[in-house]
Amino acid sequence: MSLNEWLEKYVNDEQTKEFYGKWAEEIAIDKGREVGLKEGRIEGRKVGLEIGRNVEKKELAKRMLTRKYKNSDIQEITGLSLKTINELQKEI
Repeated sequence: MSLNEWLEKYVNDEQTKEFYGKWAEEIAIDKGREVGLKEGRIEGRKVGLEIGRNVEKKELAKRMLTRKYKNSDIQEITGLSLKTINELQKEI
């Protein structure tokens, strides 16, 4: 039996129904917030790992550029775009 069904069946006082209705709403909001924060943390970790991988790939590409690897080889090995590799080349 849901809270709303219980209220309708056992509570006759409108003030009490309103009180429990607000209470149930607050619980639902808190639960939603909790779930949202958990999902946000998980997504944040994924994004952080991806950023870390990109930084590692770019550092590898820079080292390869200083050793005169061909841009096409760097692209194949790192998975970076030629545009990104060309931008990195300007940095070194």
